[in-house]
Amino acid sequence: MSGTCPEGTVPIRRTSQTNNISGFSFPFAQLVQMNVAGSQQTEAVVDYSTRGPYLGATATVTIWDPHVEPNEYSNTFIMVGGVEPNKMRHGTNVPFINLNYQIAFGWIVSPAYYHDSLPRLHLYLTLNGGDTNCMNYECNLFVHTNNTITLGGSVSPISTMGGPTSHIDIEIHRDLDDIKWWVSYNHVAIGYFPSEAVDRFYYGSLNMRGAIVLNTKPRGKHTSTQMGSGRFPIEGIVSPPI
Repeated sequence: MSGTCPEGTVPIRRTSQTNNISGFSFPFAQLVQMNVAGSQQTEAVVDYSTRGPYLGATATVTIWDPHVEPNEYSNTFIMVGGVEPNKMRHGTNVPFINLNYQIAFGWIVSPAYYHDSLPRLHLYLTLNGGDTNCMNYECNLFVHTNNTITLGGSVSPISTMGGPTSHIDIEIHRDLDDIKWWVSYNHVAIGYFPSEAVDRFYYGSLNMRGAIVLNTKPRGKHTSTQMGSGRFPIEGIVSPPI
């Protein structure tokens, strides 16, 4: 991502009708089940806590360019999930499948959605227990405030095997004075979901970070899509994917 928009304007990545991944979803609330409809399956490595309330999540993640099959994705992310206020019980476990709201942010390689194999900033929102699912600027709910950073923009430099590693800082947090959920990249705010979009998402009851891939079992075999660097720590990779 480079360049600056004129004062009073913001960068928005162009989309088209072919930017569509409705055939396979990002079922963060269903990670405990690890399965989605049909023969498609998500595989994930996550670290999570269900003892809120939380006002956000943050992580430093490593940038890689994993191999990804044409109809699959590889996503490294942080996520804050919440329930309706009357269902919130501070300090108690909340089953994943009961989440009403989810905001996930990180980088993704998705040839089907972005039409290339570059790691790109990716934002995901789900409302109403999964009835509404939005990627980046879909649903017209995200208010973009930054004139240099855009959702869907490629991230670089990319880490190299046996060489330098590249990292970015990602953050989701709620405004203390209003029910706005902000998204930041390298400590710079990109924008927010306004209170009218997430009016009952007061606190997070689940914090999660990790990586997930879609395995459609192409050609009847386990996918070759990689997670993170695609390598095992025993191979000498000193920097984890997150």
